[in-house]
Amino acid sequence: MRLTGFADAGRSGVYRPDYVAIENSEGEVLRSWNNPHQAFQQEAEETFHEEPYLVFLCGFSIWDYLTTPFLLAHPGVQIEELPPWHEHDQPWRRLQAVFPPDLVAHSPARTFYFDAAGLLRRTDHHLFGMKVANYSSAHQSFCGIVIPTLRRSLTREADGTVMAKPSLLDVEIFDAAFE
Repeated sequence: MRLTGFADAGRSGVYRPDYVAIENSEGEVLRSWNNPHQAFQQEAEETFHEEPYLVFLCGFSIWDYLTTPFLLAHPGVQIEELPPWHEHDQPWRRLQAVFPPDLVAHSPARTFYFDAAGLLRRTDHHLFGMKVANYSSAHQSFCGIVIPTLRRSLTREADGTVMAKPSLLDVEIFDAAFE
């Protein structure tokens, strides 16, 4: 996955689950990082502001957002339907998913919220000790696959309500292609 629009002009980030790199406009690797998932857990607080960490966090988040429907179908994932949740005057169906350790995922357990049309609207999980709610909106079809193009991560309270500000991370996807 190639990420643009956050680094210096002429630079881009490359994300794969096992590798992160910063490249110039000619594709020359300026910095790289192997096995970022393992290192990120150990070093995130000290070097979070560095460019490879930003590429990792954004890349991993987008990777997770785009692969979630497929991850839920993985044979090792345990799924349980929870009672409906009401938000924005709508009932949302909820699924609790527990992911096996060999699957690259944000958190080992997450709760997914779907609207009446079956679109993902919210995902709750833990990240670095925080309770997080990711809101999904502006769904669009790319290559026949519908994805949310806007994601906003907010801090979640113990009762499931969210703090509207500040946003922890906002992601906007302008284009996507699936092979």
